[in-house]
Amino acid sequence: MKKKQDLITFNKLATKKLFETLEKLQSELRNIKIAIATQKNSNTGKVKILKKQIAQIKTLINQRILEEIK
Repeated sequence: MKKKQDLITFNKLATKKLFETLEKLQSELRNIKIAIATQKNSNTGKVKILKKQIAQIKTLINQRILEEIK
């Protein structure tokens, strides 16, 4: 259920906001990976969720770019 809600939320965002959200999620993913590597955080499940969200946003951005080209 959560995945569908995220995707619906991402669909409603403007392309500029998608890029901002993408940067924010990538930064958060980087920080979590560093925390896991330095053993400050053991929540590895968050990495999987962030990667999926990043992939969804990149897919939406690419779809919008292709629609603009057509």
